[in-house]
Amino acid sequence: MRDPSVELQLEDDYVVLKPRNAVESHCHKMPHIIAGPNPFKICIGGQIREGRAAIIPPDVEHSVISMDAGAKMLLIMPLTDLYFQIKDRLKKECIIYERYYSIDEIISELNKSGISCEKIIDDKRIIEIIERINDDTYFDRSVAEIAEHIHLSESRLEHLFSEKTGIRLKHYLLLHKLRKAYKQVCEGKSVTEAAYEGGFADSSHLAVVSKRLLGISVSDVMKKNDEMR
Repeated sequence: MRDPSVELQLEDDYVVLKPRNAVESHCHKMPHIIAGPNPFKICIGGQIREGRAAIIPPDVEHSVISMDAGAKMLLIMPLTDLYFQIKDRLKKECIIYERYYSIDEIISELNKSGISCEKIIDDKRIIEIIERINDDTYFDRSVAEIAEHIHLSESRLEHLFSEKTGIRLKHYLLLHKLRKAYKQVCEGKSVTEAAYEGGFADSSHLAVVSKRLLGISVSDVMKKNDEMR
């Protein structure tokens, strides 16, 4: 039986990756926490930086140039408490640490702010939508269907959601579909099966979204997991 947690681990608020190779340049709504006992190199805004730990806020283009097997990368799910704590702490700036801090140490320090999703988002309708997406009630719903359910026009809902959260509703739905698909990969499903369970049109659609949002391909994760069987 394979042990998928060695290379990819899914938690409620984040995804843990252990990339062995370089990660291509990408930009998305998921903040990163990277930590490893040995120095790694990342490129941010065209500048190569080196450190043993880093926090990268959302919407910052970056790539990982080199990282050894001992390093971990946390991709923080949008609209979680940790997501808002990172946004508040960093704004648009990255933090690179020359000394090693464990991921647990970094998260513990961020949690001291006391910032939570409920404190940031003051619209109960948006909070309800987030909760229903998180518990899969709205998993297979389109933005138009969600808008109809809460008695708003589609355009009004898109504007309201983006205004209150900083991320478009359709992108938030897509990230949760991607997370669901990766869960299937971790459980040993094929890419085709994972794409179907995640609500994607086909495996090609899943591959494109994964590359665009995470900077890695789902086939790479499949291959890494297969190596650990």
